[in-house]
Amino acid sequence: MPASCYCEGSKTDSYRERFQEDLRFCRFVLGEHARIMPTYAKGHEHTWLFPLVAVADYLVCAAMAIEESMTCEHVDYREKLGEPKWLGGEE
Repeated sequence: MPASCYCEGSKTDSYRERFQEDLRFCRFVLGEHARIMPTYAKGHEHTWLFPLVAVADYLVCAAMAIEESMTCEHVDYREKLGEPKWLGGEE
């Protein structure tokens, strides 16, 4: 992926590495999702819930990491979505 696609408008030099780390985590989470979910689709009676909870937690963490990277680094991302209240934009 060309750096100019997602580094444009970034405030920091190390953004590319952090963004790539976020994407690697997303790939890991999607792999875990693909590995775990077929077990629950089969409807086995004695299936542990912890793997399902762990995947759900990973999904939320991955989404929050991408959101934080985009919100903190790109003004145009905040402008398109509307600035979140926690950033002090809307009262």
